[in-house]
Amino acid sequence: MLSKRTAPSDTPQAPEADSDFEASSYDFADDAGVKVSRVGPRRNALVGLALLGCLGLFFLARWLAGTPYLDSQWAAMPRGSLMLQSSADPALAAVVGSTLVSLGSPEQPPVLVDSTLLHRSPRWQIDDTARQALIDQNRALGELLAQGTVELRFASNNVVTAHAVQRGFGGLGWLFWMLSGAGLLLYLVSCVVILARVNAPNMLYGVMTVCQAGNLLVIATETLPGLGLPTGLLHLDLPLRAAFDACTGAAIVHVFALFPTRLPVARQVALAVWTVALLWVAAASTGWLRPAWWWIQALLLLLGTAAYGLTRQSYRAEANPFALVMQRFALTSMATLVLMSGAVALASPLPDLAHGVTVGASITWYLFMASLLVLAPFLSGRRRVLREFSLLAGASTVAASLDLLLVSLFNVGPLVSLVIALALAALLYTGARQFFLTRLLGHRRLSTERIFDHLYRSARALQLAPERYTDLLAQLLHDLFDPIKIQRVGR
Repeated sequence: MLSKRTAPSDTPQAPEADSDFEASSYDFADDAGVKVSRVGPRRNALVGLALLGCLGLFFLARWLAGTPYLDSQWAAMPRGSLMLQSSADPALAAVVGSTLVSLGSPEQPPVLVDSTLLHRSPRWQIDDTARQALIDQNRALGELLAQGTVELRFASNNVVTAHAVQRGFGGLGWLFWMLSGAGLLLYLVSCVVILARVNAPNMLYGVMTVCQAGNLLVIATETLPGLGLPTGLLHLDLPLRAAFDACTGAAIVHVFALFPTRLPVARQVALAVWTVALLWVAAASTGWLRPAWWWIQALLLLLGTAAYGLTRQSYRAEANPFALVMQRFALTSMATLVLMSGAVALASPLPDLAHGVTVGASITWYLFMASLLVLAPFLSGRRRVLREFSLLAGASTVAASLDLLLVSLFNVGPLVSLVIALALAALLYTGARQFFLTRLLGHRRLSTERIFDHLYRSARALQLAPERYTDLLAQLLHDLFDPIKIQRVGR
């Protein structure tokens, strides 16, 4: 922004606030004339919301720590059977390598199980029949664990009585703490953005971040080691997480209709997109749209296409560079979603790979979305760590998808495919890093020679035409810093 220089005043001026949070604080003088800083109400609100989020995470972890489970590790076999890999229970440790057939108890008939038991996310189960099977098997296992003991029948005709134990905080696993920590970070970022300035775009940003934080928390509970999840958790997984995804997509479309340029059809777009998203998810969750996974993915792609179209229309209405940046974000997100969805779809017919690939691809996808949401309010060049994190999250998503494609299409071993996928993802990251940093974020890095050239040309032009001072200065600022907007203030 270009502004007119004013003469200094004899009256001491208060230092300019660095942010809206600084502006909400104020100073006062005590009786001795010493200035004391008083924290503003928005900082108090932020501290309260942060404590509320931490307490919520603590109570979730405490509840999960008190649930029973079987301390054992299992592996899915190519034909869909379930093989015991290891266990801390002495009774189960004696039959390591055996194939599990059914679960039961003296009071209940046995329940046949297979590798479907390892799937923890009905939202990312492609087949509707398999989704219902995994819900039924996990519900039966939860009822048996509540009794304290479970009888496991193996293909070798061995029947082992295993004792359920409480998880404790140590039984939650490192992946739970990582994902729940990422969810808490998203929640805190949304609190900061909303409290900094309460307006419609910031409130919609809060909807996006809170929904994705909820997704990460649900995924965290589904990554608990061993066998056994809280009863009823999987039954709510599909409608809850589908609602999170749909609300995130609808909020993105809505915010692009308002920001950076409010479009004339913003109100109609908001009404249409929220109505379609909520009705679509309700129909898919109740079984009216089958197969539900494909319909939900189609909704997300539809919302992504609408968001991209609105950014293009916004840029036509006003040539704002931020709209151009958001176009690139939308295209990158849609391409990543298509790649990840294709990987999950190809993995579904492979029982020994479906669980691992689905978990890995979905986790990296949501971390990628989380990184984009954290990055959005901080698009300045000083937030280099956030930009690198988003690129690494995208590379991880590509690596997980390539791993599946290599295994399913070329029939190579899991270890070989993993090495090749990581190598290709690393090459993609290093080769495209500069392109993404310059194109995706709309930031152009100038060398010292280029900066000197711009300064020299501007000085020569100013020498020839001093009356064009304002226009030349604006052009120089645009060439050096690529600002979102330059506005002349004063004469």
